[in-house]
Amino acid sequence: MPQTSNSVTSATQVFPIHRSARSANLTYLPSEHLSAAEEVVATFFDLEVPDFLGPELERLYQSIYSTASRLEIYGQDKDVNSYVVRKGGQIISALLFRLEGRQVVVLNQQTSIDPHEIARFSSAVFLRYKDVQLISFWGLLPTQPGSIPYPTRRNYCLPEVVVTLPESADTYLSSLGKSTRRSIRSGLKKVQATFPSFRAEANVNGAIGPSDIFEIIQLNNARMVVKAKVSYNSDEETRRLVRLANDYGLVLTLKIDGRICAGAVGYRVGSTCHFHTLAHDPQFDEFKLGTVCCYLMMSECIARGVNRVCFGGSSHRYKFDFRGNLLHLDQWTIYRHIGQYLLYIPSALRTSLFTYLAKAKLWMLLADRRDDFASRVVTRIIARLRQIRHQENVPSAEE
Repeated sequence: MPQTSNSVTSATQVFPIHRSARSANLTYLPSEHLSAAEEVVATFFDLEVPDFLGPELERLYQSIYSTASRLEIYGQDKDVNSYVVRKGGQIISALLFRLEGRQVVVLNQQTSIDPHEIARFSSAVFLRYKDVQLISFWGLLPTQPGSIPYPTRRNYCLPEVVVTLPESADTYLSSLGKSTRRSIRSGLKKVQATFPSFRAEANVNGAIGPSDIFEIIQLNNARMVVKAKVSYNSDEETRRLVRLANDYGLVLTLKIDGRICAGAVGYRVGSTCHFHTLAHDPQFDEFKLGTVCCYLMMSECIARGVNRVCFGGSSHRYKFDFRGNLLHLDQWTIYRHIGQYLLYIPSALRTSLFTYLAKAKLWMLLADRRDDFASRVVTRIIARLRQIRHQENVPSAEE
């Protein structure tokens, strides 16, 4: 088969590339020949996500936001290309992306991607797509350092609260704060004593009843109305959640007399579970049912081999009571050369300003969880502002 030689820079060295007649294949070989077990081959699939790639995406990235199923369910699977790297026949990297004008947008999100693989992908893309000026990754978790042989810009884009789970529920309960443990134990004991019909039930994937998800979402929506907030869970969105749950769902329901009084909806990919919704009926507030439900969901995750729970980006305090750690996810932009990097500085500055203002707001909301002078000052200011707002909302006696 005729071949032509080119070269591409990886994170650590320059590899000659032997391009086959099928332009989708790129074989990376160092100057000295490697054995078959060490050969690295990158393959592009134009406008296609091969069937074999679904399980590989789950194995490699363990993120619901990096699955082919979610792209399909949310109608984002049009014009999607695939990039697969095999080393000795074993897939070590798999990225989905879309060509948008002169940029490549990577669709693997809210996950970790090895910087060396980012470098390899960037080199392959710039070699294959001559008109592409930049490559965009969104929502990358903190990862080990690695060099990228192209101008690179990293901006904060999204918060994520992550809980690392131990091997047993008892160990996890012991690790929680004293007041949280007390709320769990007293709430569970009280609700069981008051309502003998109280039951907790967990189901996964196809065993999940769609009505259970709808009822949990309705509880959440009702809670949002009380707080004068707008819920993002429309009926259409809930139908998507039901479809997604059929493949990845882990749903916990707490029932009294057969009626759902609290529940949690999560999506498990590998050993990671993404919590989507946690809700309870406010008439059971005295039983700390929200706290009880969260702990029972965590326990269910542990029992099923989950070692990491992603709570999402909101700053609700209960997430930190359950040993959540705040991570800052980044957007990476890789430029073909320094000229493009300089050209996009104005738009990058606007993006940076917006994202870092959001980061500063989050820092202020969580100030009461830190013990330093600046945080204490901010906490007092926020408390005073809330007090003033509360006084303005309270009707006077004359009214």
